Order: sequence, then structure tokens, then C-alpha cells
Amino acid sequence: QAFALIEFDQAEAFTEQIVQTIDETFSEALYRSADFETEAAFERALHKVNTAIHDLINAHGEAWTYQCNALLGVIHDTSVYVSTTGKVDGYMVQGETITDIIQRSQTTEVQPLKLFSSIVAGKCPERGGLLFTTGNLLDYLSLEKLRRIVKDHTALEAVDYLSGVLSEQDTLANIAAFI
Repeated sequence: QAFALIEFDQAEAFTEQIVQTIDETFSEALYRSADFETEAAFERALHKVNTAIHDLINAHGEAWTYQCNALLGVIHDTSVYVSTTGKVDGYMVQGETITDIIQRSQTTEVQPLKLFSSIVAGKCPERGGLLFTTGNLLDYLSLEKLRRIVKDHTALEAVDYLSGVLSEQDTLANIAAFI
């Protein structure tokens, strides 16, 4: 199962075209891949997305790439593969622990022609959960609170709970999350 989380710090007139191009290119390349191994198909799909991004840069310039926070991923059985660009956090919750699975430097520079260049791969435990988020979710909730939300709720319940808690904030910034 493929998934994407895409957010822009500032929207441009062509933002919808960018999201649609990334989404369609990724889905088509992944699901039509001749590779039988999920990781190989994922790598090939990322290559095709980066090629499509190159075309978008030729059409619209590269400034938008610095405003893009995105995650592309795939789950097959218990294997998870993700690639990120911009400000995206990823956490695995297992029992009483929450682990940062992205673990990248906040000073990582965006490479416009290779937005999706690194892959995080691993196994999701049967009794665990994953939380991916853009924006400043940690400005509103602690890691411990996020761990309890993911641990104590189904994915749908956790989304509803987070929506409720965040909707009470008066000065909420844009936040996108995937559980």
C-alpha cells in the first residue's frame, strides 16, 4: 500500500499540479513496476518522481522545492519504506517507547533535483504504530502524549482524537499527519 503526505509552507498557483504530478507518478510507477521486490519497486518509483520533479522545475523554477514538506512511502506486510523531503517527522510507537525513525539533521539542505534521495526502511512491529507528520505538531503535543495517543487508540480513533485536540488551538499552524 502506497501513501503520500505533501504540504507546502506557501502555496503557489501551480501547487495542485505539483501534488498531482508527484502523486500520479509515484502511484503509477510503484503499482506498474516490473520489480517483484517492494524495495526495488519503491526505489524505481522515487527515481521516476525525481525525474518528474525535474520537469516541474524546468516549468516553474525551483523555489517551490524549498517550501515542500513531503513523504512518500509504501507498506508491504510489515515492511515499511519511506523517503522524505523538507520538514517531516516520523515516529514508531511500540509499547512504552516512541522512536524517531527519520533521524535526520534539521540542517539538511534540499536538493531540488533529488528531492527524494534517501530511504528509511524497516519492519513495523505487529503491536506497534507509525506516525508521520509535517509542520509543528510537537509545538502542541509532547512526544509522550503522541505515544499514548497512538498506543491507546486505533488509527482512526487516533486521527479523530488529534483532530479534536488540535481544533481547540487558537493559533494552529498547518499540520498534516498520517497514522
